[in-house]
Amino acid sequence: DLERNEAAADFAFSAPVKYINAVAFSPDGERCLLCAENKVYVADAETGKVLQTFAGHTDSVVTAAFSADGQRVLSGGDDRTLRLWDATTGKPIQVFSGHKGWVKSLAFSPDGKHILSGATDATVRWWDMETGKEVRQFRKQTESVVTVLFVDEGRATLSVSRDAKVRFWRLE
Repeated sequence: DLERNEAAADFAFSAPVKYINAVAFSPDGERCLLCAENKVYVADAETGKVLQTFAGHTDSVVTAAFSADGQRVLSGGDDRTLRLWDATTGKPIQVFSGHKGWVKSLAFSPDGKHILSGATDATVRWWDMETGKEVRQFRKQTESVVTVLFVDEGRATLSVSRDAKVRFWRLE
């Protein structure tokens, strides 16, 4: 309840975990992703009931997102990888490797063909989602990259690092 500055309801997440690093909602708002320990849980956004569990990361998962169509899930974390999952079956589709530091941020491109990642190795990486290959690497950040996002209809990206620097990168 925003008027009273109070929680409207508690979310009863049903998995037995010690901590949750991040949460993200599906485009339709019906499901949510919870990054907990080294797994990603898909839960019903209203009840908190676990619908699926994505296991494959070997260290903490700290970021995840649904694709714009809700059909894929991308996760990243302290094992220095990004993992692409089929949101319906839970099966792994692709592993993206190359970061030398923990992955802290990720994003799907608006056209669904590319992804971005930012990590503690102070790099932003642009990936081809289908092949899993790195398209380009951006290295002007001097500290950990904590946020990446596509802008200008996917033709550019912004990245933010721990030293409070915001960088604009043209992708074309």
